[in-house]
Amino acid sequence: TSLRGTLAYMSPEQAGGYIGGVASDTFAYAILVAEMFKGRRADSAFQPLEWLAKLRSGQIVDDVLEGLE
Repeated sequence: TSLRGTLAYMSPEQAGGYIGGVASDTFAYAILVAEMFKGRRADSAFQPLEWLAKLRSGQIVDDVLEGLE
């Protein structure tokens, strides 16, 4: 199985090797909207391997939402 898509907007399902669907598209859109509100990338120190590990562990959601309260 190969990963497809832009890593910064990849859903946890896709990072786990599953096929993406509507939920994956919604996840990517939510990250994009959060970045627009924050005025910066969801993870300003973007490191692909760290991002992938965060996706797989579910930590990415907390990181993306941080500061949007």
